[in-house]
Amino acid sequence: MNISSTAVYDMTLETPFEEALAPAPLSRYGAVKLAIEGIAHLYNRNFGMEIKSLRLAQVLGVGERAGYMLSIFQQRCLEQQRLDVYGKGDAGREYVYVKDVAYGIMCALKSDTKKSV
Repeated sequence: MNISSTAVYDMTLETPFEEALAPAPLSRYGAVKLAIEGIAHLYNRNFGMEIKSLRLAQVLGVGERAGYMLSIFQQRCLEQQRLDVYGKGDAGREYVYVKDVAYGIMCALKSDTKKSV
């Protein structure tokens, strides 16, 4: 199993990303994730492996490290403090819940569907 990232897409495009969308990373991180997907594809084709790549958004869940968005929001809510919004508040990010990620990984591991990168 290869855990990739939505950073392989042009992050200036509308979300959610379509799976058929051509990868166009805007950062070295996204370019490296895309390169690793390509290596997985080569191993699948050349060595008969069955590496699957999942492109995940930012994973969030209970137990998030202190100082990250979810933990800050949880703490401020518990203390009935205000949530600060910086700028115009129109920035967006994609998030996925950690239990949904675990379920998705299990489904991918059990699936015998093969799809090219």
